[in-house]
Amino acid sequence: MHTKKRTLHIMVSVIAALVCALCIMLSAEAPKAQALVHNPRFANCKKIYGIDVSKWQTDIDWKKVKADGVDFVIIRLGYSDRQTGVHCLDEKFKQNYLGAREAGLKIGVYYYSTAITKAEAVSEANYVLKVLGTTRLDLPVYFDQECSEGRVKPGSITTWSMTQFALSFLDTISAGGYDAGYYSYVSWIQGEIDASSIEKKYPMWIANVTNETKYQGLYHMWQYSFTGRVNGIPTAVDRDVLYVNEAPAKVTGVKATVNGSTATISWSKVSGADGYRIYKKTGSTVELAGEVGADKLSYTVEASPVSASYYVCAYTDGIVDAESEPSSSVTVKSDVPYNLSSKNALTSITLSWEPLNGAAGYVVYYDFGSGKYSKAGTTTGTSLKIKGLTENTKYNFAVKAYFNADGSKAYTEGVSTLSAASSTHHTGTQNVMATGLKLQKPGATTQTLTWKAPSGKVNGYRVYFYDKETGNYKRAAQVTTNTATISGLTPGAEYSYMVRSFYNTEDTMVLSQYSDILTVYTQATKVTDIKTTKRTEDSLTLAWKMGSQGEAEAYRVYSYDAAAKKYTRLTQTNKTSFKVTGLTAGKAYTFLVRSLYKAESGETILSEYSDLCTTGTMAKKATALKVKTNSDKSQTISWKIPADQTVDGSRLYAYDTSTKKYTKLCDVKTNSFKVTGLKANTVYHYLVRTYYKAGNDTILSTYSALLDCATSAKAPEDFKASSVTSTSCKLSWKKISGVTGYSIYRVDGDGNQAIVKSVKTNSAVIQGLKSGKSITYLVRAYRNVNGIKYLGYTSAKVKVTAK
Repeated sequence: MHTKKRTLHIMVSVIAALVCALCIMLSAEAPKAQALVHNPRFANCKKIYGIDVSKWQTDIDWKKVKADGVDFVIIRLGYSDRQTGVHCLDEKFKQNYLGAREAGLKIGVYYYSTAITKAEAVSEANYVLKVLGTTRLDLPVYFDQECSEGRVKPGSITTWSMTQFALSFLDTISAGGYDAGYYSYVSWIQGEIDASSIEKKYPMWIANVTNETKYQGLYHMWQYSFTGRVNGIPTAVDRDVLYVNEAPAKVTGVKATVNGSTATISWSKVSGADGYRIYKKTGSTVELAGEVGADKLSYTVEASPVSASYYVCAYTDGIVDAESEPSSSVTVKSDVPYNLSSKNALTSITLSWEPLNGAAGYVVYYDFGSGKYSKAGTTTGTSLKIKGLTENTKYNFAVKAYFNADGSKAYTEGVSTLSAASSTHHTGTQNVMATGLKLQKPGATTQTLTWKAPSGKVNGYRVYFYDKETGNYKRAAQVTTNTATISGLTPGAEYSYMVRSFYNTEDTMVLSQYSDILTVYTQATKVTDIKTTKRTEDSLTLAWKMGSQGEAEAYRVYSYDAAAKKYTRLTQTNKTSFKVTGLTAGKAYTFLVRSLYKAESGETILSEYSDLCTTGTMAKKATALKVKTNSDKSQTISWKIPADQTVDGSRLYAYDTSTKKYTKLCDVKTNSFKVTGLKANTVYHYLVRTYYKAGNDTILSTYSALLDCATSAKAPEDFKASSVTSTSCKLSWKKISGVTGYSIYRVDGDGNQAIVKSVKTNSAVIQGLKSGKSITYLVRAYRNVNGIKYLGYTSAKVKVTAK
C-alpha cells in the first residue's frame, strides 16, 4: 500500500512537470517583430516594443538595449518559492530598475505568484508594495500566475479560487496607488481562470509564442517570443509588444490674452483627446504649467514682466499616455505692475510690488468699497506707505506704472504716460489686539486658552507659542472662536502664548497686533494605579504610580466625601505611598492623589486628581466560633459578629494543619453554615473572616480564632453483656479506632440516660447489681478536642438481669 501511494505521488508530479514544460516550450524559434500579424482591433494603435527580464538575463547593458530599439521593460520584482510560498526578491531587481531608468526606458514590474489562498495573494501584494515604497513606475505591476511544478498545478485548484487569488493581489496593488495588470499564457487564461472577471477591471498581458495570436479576449500587451535577442543582453530574452492609442492631432488656434498680472491661454478642440497639458518654456527650461480635461479649452497662468512661452499638447489616456506634438507657442508678458503685497498696521498699510522694466515710477490708488478709486500717492520705488486709514477696515489697491519721455523720474499729471492698472489687491488695516488672554483649563498635555474678542470684523484667531529667549513665534492653533485648546504639550513645562485676531479679504488675511504674553505651566501627569497595599482595622497604606514623564516632585493625598463633594488634604509627601491612620474598623473610605512640582516662578503646579480609589479598613473579626450541631457526616458551625460592625457576609475556611493551607468553604450572609461531606470521628479545623464591599474591593477582616472539633463517631457495634452475677456483669463492644474513650449509660423506663462510667478500653465491669433486678445499658464513643468532648452515636441497648 505504501509503495503504491508513493508511485502515484511520483506520477502526479511527473505529469504536472510535463504540463508546465509543454506550456513553456511553445516555439523553437522566435518570430520577428516585423513579421507579427496584429489583431485588427489594434489597427489604430501605436505598437511599442519591449522586453521582460529577471535575474536569468544576468548583467545587462541598458544603454545598448535602448539603442537597439527597446522602449520599455517589465522587470521581475520578486517571486514566491514554488514549494514553501516564501516571498523572495529578485536579486537583480534593483540593478535592472536603476539601469533601465537611467537609459530612459519605460518600466513596469511583475511578481511570480504561487499563492494558494486569498490571504497568500494579499501577502504577496503587500510585499511588492513594501519593496516599491515610492518607486516610480510607468507601466503596471503585473501578477504572474502559471503552473509552478510545486504548489500550483493545473486543475489542482478551482477556476473560481484561482480567479479570486488574482483579484485579491490586483485589488491590493491598486489600493496601494499603483496600476495593476494580469499575466499568464493563453492556455492557462482559457482553462484555469475566469478571464472575463479580471479583464473588465485590469489590463491583460498574454503569452502566446506565435507570429499571429488567435486569442480573442481583451489584452493590451502580447508576449510573442521567449527566445528573442537584444544587444546588451547576453542571454535569450522575452519579447513583447504593447498596444497604445495613437497620439491625438496637433493642437491649433492657441492664443494668449494678457489681463494685467494674469494671462489666459486658449485653443481649439482636438477630436478624440482625453485632455490637454499646458507647458511653460523659459529660456531652455520646460515645465508642466497645468493640465485640464477634454471639456476645457483654456487655462489661466501668471503674467510677469519676464516673458515666457507656452504651448499645448493634447493627450489620450492609456497604459502609456499618447501625447500630440507641441502646438505653436505663444508669448506671455505683463505690462502692468504685478505681485502686489501688503504689510498691515492699525491705521496704515505699506503696499509693495515687483518693478516694471522702464517705468519711471508708480501711482497708487485705493478705495474702501465704494468702487471709486482715489490717488493715494506716487513713488519712484516699489513700495508706498499709505497713512491715516481707519482701523479694522477693508481697502482695495491698484498700481499703475508711469513713464516719462524725457527720462525724468517725477510724476507729472497729464504729461507722464500711465500703464494699465495692476490687478486689484484686496487688503485692510489691522484690528485692535485681543485682551484678557488667560488659561481656562489646565492639563498635562493640553491647555485651553480663552480671551476677550475685540469689536469689529473678526473671522478667527491665531494662537502662537512665544519663545522668550529667542523672541521667535510659532503658530500653535487657528480657531474661529475666542477659545483654543493646545495639545501635544510636555507635562511639567512652561509655555508662553500670544493671540492675534484676523479677518479675510479676497487676497489677504489681515492679522491684528499680538496680544500681551501669557506664561503658564502644564500640569504634572496624572497619578495612576492608586491602590491599597496594606490594611488593618484602623489604618490603610496607599500606593500609586508617578506620572509617565516622571516630572512630579511631590504628591498630595486627599480623602473625599462623596455626599458633601468635599476634598480634605491629608498630607504632602515625596514618596509614592502613604499610611492613613486613625480610621474606623469596617468603614469604606475614598482617596485621591495629585502630583505637583514647583515652577521657576515659584508657583506650585498641581496635576489633575487621580481616579477615585474607594477602599476600606478591615472589619473586626468574628468571635465565639463553635460547633452548633454535629454528626458523623456534617457539622454546623456558628459564630458571632461584633455588634458595632455592619458587614455584607462571612467567609468560612477549612484549615489543614499539615500543609498550613486555608480552603474557602463558603460566603454566607448569616452567621452559621452546615459543612457536609465529612468523615466520621475526624478532627476538623475552621476559621471565619467577615467581609464587606467597598468600591470594587471585597474587604476581609482578620481570621477568627481557630476552632478545632471532631465529627461524631459511629455507634459501637456488638455491644453485649457477659459474666453476669448477682452483683456484677461485664459489658463489651467492638473497638473504634481514634476515639478518646467510651461512656456507658444506664437507661430507665422513661428513656432517661445516666452515665455509669467512662473507660478508655472497649469493655467495662459494672458493679452494684441487685439479684433479680434488670438494668438496661448502652455505650457511646467520644473524642476530646481542646477540652471539648464530642460524643458519637449510641449503641444498641443491652438489658442485664442480675442472678
